[in-house]
Amino acid sequence: MPTGPHTNVTRACPCAFRPVCAGVIYFFVQRYYVATAREIRRLDSVSRSPIFAHFSETLNGVSTIRAFSQQRRFISENETRLDENQRAYYVSISSNRWLAVRLEFVGALVVFFSALFAVISRETIPSSTAVPQGRLIGCTPSNSASLAPP
Repeated sequence: MPTGPHTNVTRACPCAFRPVCAGVIYFFVQRYYVATAREIRRLDSVSRSPIFAHFSETLNGVSTIRAFSQQRRFISENETRLDENQRAYYVSISSNRWLAVRLEFVGALVVFFSALFAVISRETIPSSTAVPQGRLIGCTPSNSASLAPP
């Protein structure tokens, strides 16, 4: 059985490396999400510029559009371009929700395991007169809940 300073800490508090594990999970989720979010934002920008160009052209040629009774065609073209943009925006919102669900899940796991380890190790936590054992155990899950997004 390996011995060393880190194994003594792990035996004393089995959840000593929990923040490191949560940090690693957060890092990999973030790395995957950032690359995807950057590409989605680029698609959103690319699909938004034709809307502004068409709107500007429509405003500049509004008298000609009315003179030739082409309002319906320009409205239809504008709706088509807005639909294209909304597809990219919907993917952006979906990816944000994807990230939020993963981060909430990791935060819930941190809270669950901190409460589990507090209950399992309740006999090994030294009780002192300054901090009663019940308050120390109750404080652990509430402090780890601060890692979870609201």
